[in-house]
Amino acid sequence: MKEIPLDATVICLDGECGKSSHVIIENNSQQVTHLVVKSSNFLESHKYLVPIGAVITTNSEAIELSCTKKELAAMPSFTEMRFLNPNTAKFEPLENFDEESIYQSSSHLMWSDLMWSDPLYGESTLSMPIETELIPDGEIAIHRGASIEATDGHIGKVEGFSIDPEDKHLTHLVLQAGHFWHKKELTIPLSAIARMDEEYIYLKLDKRAVKSLSVSKPS
Repeated sequence: MKEIPLDATVICLDGECGKSSHVIIENNSQQVTHLVVKSSNFLESHKYLVPIGAVITTNSEAIELSCTKKELAAMPSFTEMRFLNPNTAKFEPLENFDEESIYQSSSHLMWSDLMWSDPLYGESTLSMPIETELIPDGEIAIHRGASIEATDGHIGKVEGFSIDPEDKHLTHLVLQAGHFWHKKELTIPLSAIARMDEEYIYLKLDKRAVKSLSVSKPS
């Protein structure tokens, strides 16, 4: 099995490049297709969609990729900044705005909209952007800390995943259970998962059955 830890250090061929933030899973097949890497450049923080095939080796704390930092920076973005377009009342990419749309954005915003201020002229221009995740169709993005629910209530949070190194299908979920001073990791087989979405993973097991699972990770 190959472990895919979340919030782990990611290392390119030419050095450390960021942290793992999400895994992308195909809804029907349960195949892990991508790893999301958040770059370590503080001034230009960015998230990239990295094909799971680019993962060379992993352990509980680090993931090594088969690409350079430059190649990572050329990979598709996982997020996009969008602004409120007053013509459509929707948040849209900046390229959808023409000059008139930008003018209206600065003049006809609801009270709840925050504004950018121009430091030279003191005028507002666009609404505060929101970050939108660009999740491939038919797939879901799961982040570290997503809630895991047993049939009788909350049982823990997502710590990572294990996949088959050959076909990249999800085999186990790594769950962090317990309180701060008594945390432990449990591995839950795919067969015990009822359904998943971006924020919650629902199990077929109750809390007692989950706690009886082995603490050791699959080899």
